[in-house]
Amino acid sequence: MDATTKPGVYAGQHAIIHTTVPAPLPLPNEEALGYPPIWVRADQLAFVLDPLSRLNFDQIYTIETNVRLCFLGTVAGESIQALVESFNKAHPDLATPLRIESNHTSTVPYLSSEARNILADHKRQYDSRNSSLSSPVESSSPYYTGVSSYIGKSSNDISTDCDDSSTAGAESAEAQIKLPQSTESLLRPSSCESSLKMTSPGMLGAVIDGRVDFIEDLAELLSSEGSLHMLYIDALKKTSHDEIEKILQQCIFRFSEDLQIEDCTAKLTSSAHRIKENLEKVASRIRNVVEDRLLEAESNRSRCSTRNARIDDSLQRLESKNSYDPPDDASEFSGLGLIQESKSWALLQENLQLELSFDQLGIAISNAWPVKVPRDSSYQITYRIEWEIPSFKEQYFPGLQSIADILTLTENAGNTVAQTCKEYLTETWPERLVMKEPGL
Repeated sequence: MDATTKPGVYAGQHAIIHTTVPAPLPLPNEEALGYPPIWVRADQLAFVLDPLSRLNFDQIYTIETNVRLCFLGTVAGESIQALVESFNKAHPDLATPLRIESNHTSTVPYLSSEARNILADHKRQYDSRNSSLSSPVESSSPYYTGVSSYIGKSSNDISTDCDDSSTAGAESAEAQIKLPQSTESLLRPSSCESSLKMTSPGMLGAVIDGRVDFIEDLAELLSSEGSLHMLYIDALKKTSHDEIEKILQQCIFRFSEDLQIEDCTAKLTSSAHRIKENLEKVASRIRNVVEDRLLEAESNRSRCSTRNARIDDSLQRLESKNSYDPPDDASEFSGLGLIQESKSWALLQENLQLELSFDQLGIAISNAWPVKVPRDSSYQITYRIEWEIPSFKEQYFPGLQSIADILTLTENAGNTVAQTCKEYLTETWPERLVMKEPGL
């Protein structure tokens, strides 16, 4: 992989993947691409158009920046039949076959690179009825990627609507899929395992105390997080308690998987299984605590309004109650202090922030890609990309500075090397890099 030969830049953390397969025939008035295109892989579990997906971008390169951008994409006509066949192959029990029109367009906004959760891959949907994930069983495949992006929304994103009937039909069909029962089949493959094992040897050999009230302690610990309390309240302005509880279950499930991969000791693995088995209990406990505190705060506000003589004192009590400081000694939570030191715990905090920040973040699901593709599928999906960046450049980089110098193509892996678009293109296609005018 030409763009990952520099020291410190690794293929698993790179924004692009090369292939020798030629690009599809160009559209009318479109110049044929005579050089190997850059491919990306799709996160099939989340239907997110991931920068590391296996979609064939007709543009020469994709981008990562530290600000939000968006692009418009349409599934090319030559790929529609492959999508339909893949969906029907994955779900032969569904009576209604998938239909996708070539003019379906979707908006895919990019989240800030600084806010991306690199290790927490796969946006999964948790189904409490089956205590499993609404996703197909993962299998080893060269089309799998262990790294994915969380996608953000900004006020400047372009909203486009697809055919509601076909999208609704696909979502309805997905709801009928029978979920796998084996939790062992839901573990991430080894490609992600190496990324998650980034903790100290001392932590990997530690032992978690298996007290009966371990789950209660975990729920109490999460409930005591002041930041989670504020995120919960902010999310409540956008959605319901039930939806937030589902989000909590989803994040805790992912946390249990991360913890199980991060440490292979029997005790910690057992704790991860116990967390996975008690998702509803932990999420419900957090919900109850927040609801109780909201009622208590409302009661205090009422007293403040009726007792003018004690307004200042009541408000001080309210502020104190809303701080919700965590316990002084986290070790009293049956060994949870060890879990708090893990990378998985940090990922849990980040996931909660990402999932509950409705105003800033969201999942950009492509309506033109509503299928769960089998892992062993080896076909290509062509995706035509149109950038929407002029306003971004005008706002953040006034003047004649070139876009190729502004946008960073690769990630800074371990504080080492990153490339701008111009640097990458110069190395890969030196004959074709002709900067006709600044900003293009």
